[in-house]
Amino acid sequence: MRRKFGPLLATSMLAACSDDRAPTMSWFGAYFPAWLLCALIGVVASVLARVALGLFGGIVQFPQPLLFCSACGVITGCTIWLMGFGH
Repeated sequence: MRRKFGPLLATSMLAACSDDRAPTMSWFGAYFPAWLLCALIGVVASVLARVALGLFGGIVQFPQPLLFCSACGVITGCTIWLMGFGH
């Protein structure tokens, strides 16, 4: 059964990759997905949150600063995605 439906399943998943409405941006002659930019912005936001926690002494006050900084990055990346590419 796997041999029979495996290629059909694989090609049906790849069919979604050819959508002309996919959010891409042309940078330096190449097309990059928009989520890559949002992920990069999220990483920068989490680093900035870590720096801010270190400057203002929040590392001692928060029980799990890694979780807080990661959440700041995810929230920022998702917000940028929704503001720029959301429907």
